[in-house]
Amino acid sequence: MSPTAGTLATALGILLVCGLLIYLYQANRKAQAREAARQRLEAHLDQRTKELADAERQFDAERQASEQQLRLLLR
Repeated sequence: MSPTAGTLATALGILLVCGLLIYLYQANRKAQAREAARQRLEAHLDQRTKELADAERQFDAERQASEQQLRLLLR
């Protein structure tokens, strides 16, 4: 192999390795962003689930109070 071909092969190898490192870095950043978004969505879902459960409890309490008032009025 001539010195020029060896230099060219080395340069191509370095470029290939650099490209692979850049690709892996970007893939890792995207994975971290996806994980952060997933965690935010889960936290939001948990909050909404709690709010829904609270609203259901309040609705049940108000319904029971209304039923009790209606029973008292009908006596």
